[in-house]
Amino acid sequence: MKKKILSLGVLSVLALPAVAFAAVTTLTYFDSFLTNFGSLLTKVPAILVAIAVIYFLWGVIKFVASGDEEEARKAGRDRMIHGVIAIAVMVSIWGLVAFLQKVTGIDKGGVIKIPTAINTVDIINSANS
Repeated sequence: MKKKILSLGVLSVLALPAVAFAAVTTLTYFDSFLTNFGSLLTKVPAILVAIAVIYFLWGVIKFVASGDEEEARKAGRDRMIHGVIAIAVMVSIWGLVAFLQKVTGIDKGGVIKIPTAINTVDIINSANS
């Protein structure tokens, strides 16, 4: 029994650096994952607009290629309408977010600037003088 406990203790002491190194590399991988995920999120609006444009163009092609088939023309026209609506909604939300960022002072990765009526640092400095 003592021999098992002793061997377990030696094994855990020998394995301890491996656990510490694993923690460091795991954090590095996690940080890089978050960075990559953040850069991917910045590209999502442009990708969605591109998909909406492709959907719209698919509707145009379907509308033109349908010829005299009224049902196919209606399906193409509906696709074009839905594509235009999707593009308009996404671009307007994109513009609204940009406008709100400009008005509130929040920039990409920036800090929110809280407006104050009186600068408290100046008050403290003037009181200490």
